[in-house]
This record gives sequence, structure tokens and C-alpha cells, in this order.
Amino acid sequence: MAEATIFIAYHPQYLVDYINLCKIDGGRSLHILIICKHNYLSDAIVDEYSGKFDHIIILPDIDYDKNIFAGFLSFRKFKREYSAALEPLLRRVDSYRVISCCSAWLPVNALLTALCRNPKFQSLFTVCEHIASRGEINYLRTLITFIYALILGLRLTYSDRIHGYLYKTNSWNGALRFIGPYEEITDNAANDKKIKICYIRRPARPKRQDVRTGMVVFYSDRNLDAYKSSLSQEDRRCRLEQFISRLGEFYSSHTIVCKPHPLDKGMPIEEMRLANFQPCEQPLLTQMHLQLNIEQVVACYSISSTSLLYSASIGIPSYSLFKYLGYGEDANLKIFFDSPKAQQNRYLYNLNALEEIGRIDNMDIEPVKMADAGDWDRVMYSHDVQYALK
Repeated sequence: MAEATIFIAYHPQYLVDYINLCKIDGGRSLHILIICKHNYLSDAIVDEYSGKFDHIIILPDIDYDKNIFAGFLSFRKFKREYSAALEPLLRRVDSYRVISCCSAWLPVNALLTALCRNPKFQSLFTVCEHIASRGEINYLRTLITFIYALILGLRLTYSDRIHGYLYKTNSWNGALRFIGPYEEITDNAANDKKIKICYIRRPARPKRQDVRTGMVVFYSDRNLDAYKSSLSQEDRRCRLEQFISRLGEFYSSHTIVCKPHPLDKGMPIEEMRLANFQPCEQPLLTQMHLQLNIEQVVACYSISSTSLLYSASIGIPSYSLFKYLGYGEDANLKIFFDSPKAQQNRYLYNLNALEEIGRIDNMDIEPVKMADAGDWDRVMYSHDVQYALK
């Protein structure tokens, strides 16, 4: 029986984990990537990842926020393109399973609606379970998307807290939850009753033999005004300047690379002038940049970039400055960097003083044993998915 695994990505950050899933799956199925145009999707990302799947389909976005009439025209174009690209591939297989990122975005919802109604569809897994909300529910955006869904006959999808959507139903067969190679599965997580979970361990980065040289990455954050600091703006600036200056001194024998947030258009924060650094010239997302330089990276630093959660998860010493700069009581940042889950990761360190720079660079922890491929077969290729995920 010919099988296929269809990966859907709206935000390209999921591509790194999708590649790992392809490796776990091996040659059991045809690997098809569907990726929608996104502000963060660049030609360099497409070039880097297109050859790592059996087939890749790049689709336009659906512009539906500002003009509903134009949105319907945009949807028709989107549907024509995905039908022309996908239908010939589906004719070659007997069944397929779908692994998808956030379903709240209209393009993803449209794809899932069509794929889940096909008689060859077997199961649907999400890789996107947001752990924090960045604001109140956006009722206008929810209403507009709800209208589109009703008129176009699309599914009403599960809630997406981080983007302010409000939905009704959850039609996933299960969630693929990516965990670090050093992370234990807690009883609370394992007994999550809301959704069936399959845990996927990310591969650990190779151990560095010499941390006296190599690459140190600083993730330059965007505007932090959305968070609440106990320090004045002048005190924060002064503290950050002291940190960057000390960082340059401590890692003087290393290559310090500054990687700005994609929305910063390549511009590092002003304080980086105080250290001898190189701008990141690889136009890739942080996870992708790390994977390309995985054997060189000694440590990662940032004020509050969630990229630290990824680097720490694969065993790279990762330092957050959110407490050092007075954001220690901000509820959103505490969820990311100071929650019980974050505290379990010994490669994630909340720096409080300049003397703590490099504190965990030499740490060595044994990874938790990886699950074998049999677990993947049991979940992905079981005819009774709900039973397989228990």
C-alpha cells in the first residue's frame, strides 16, 4: 500500500522539526511539504529545505483581513493552485496522514478541510500547541474568519490563543509534542486528558570538545514595550550596555554573531556596537541557522527571544536576560523562561548578574534515551489512531 505523509507549514519555523520527522519516518511514506507564503519565508529557506522532502508545494497566502470581496478572489486562486499541485500526488497513494501547524490561519484551514474530506485521509496531527496568550481575543478577526469558514464550507477549527482567535471544535487525532533530549516527561504532561500526545525527542547537538573557541549567538529582540520592566528606560539601557560590553570581553576569543528578529530587517540593537560582533549573513530563521552551525555554537544569549527555548532544548547553553533587565515579574515572559517546565531544562539559564555570563557553558548532561522507531509506527500507521496514542 502506497502511503504519504503531508506536512503543512504556515510559519516556516516548523521545517526543522519536520525534517527530523522525515528522518524518523524513513522510507515508509512519500513526504510532501505544503508551505504557504509568509513574511518569514525567504528564497534561501526554500532553497535549503526543498530538496529534503520528496515533493514541495509553495502556495500563496490568502489576503482576507482588509477586503472580504478581494479575500474570496484570493481564496479561489489559492484553491486552484493547491488542487493543481496536490491532486496528481494524491492519485499516486492509497492513504495519507497530515501533520500540520496552527489551523487558525485561513490557508491552513482550507487545506485541512479539503484533505480531511478526501476518502484517502487517515489521521491529522498538530505540532502547534501554544503555551501563552499575547493578548485578548480578537473578536473582529474571529468574526471575519468565521464568516469565511461558513460561506466557503470550511471547518470550524480549535482555538489559537496566541493570535487572538476564538473557535469551537478540536478535530485533531493527536498532537506531536517536541521535547528536548534532556527533558523528562512529567506525569502531568503524560496524563494530559485534553488531547492525545505523541512525544518526539529532538536530536541532541554534538558535544563540543573545546568551548574556548567557537560561535556565540546573540538574538537581538524587537521592541520590548509590550512587557513590564521594574527599571526605568535609562537604567535598562545602561544595564544592557554593561552586559554587551562584558559579553564581548568574556568571549573575546570567540566569534560573536548577532541575529536580529526577522521583523527587524537585519538591524541589530544599538548596544551591539560595544562588542566585536559579526552580523548574521545567513537569511534563515534561528532554528535553521543553529542547525547549519550546530557544531560551532558554544552558547546563545537574548533578552527574551523564544529562540532560546529551541537552542536550550537541543543542549546549547542558552541565557535569557529578562530578569537582569527588570522583566522578572512579567507574566508572559515568566511562562516562557521561568515556568516549571522551563526550570526543568538545565540548559536554559536566567541570568541575574554580569558575573553569570558563561555560567553553564561547560555543563555536560546525559540525554534521555530516545524512543525507537516502533513508537512512530504505532502512532502514525495504526488503523486505530486513538488507541495508538493512549
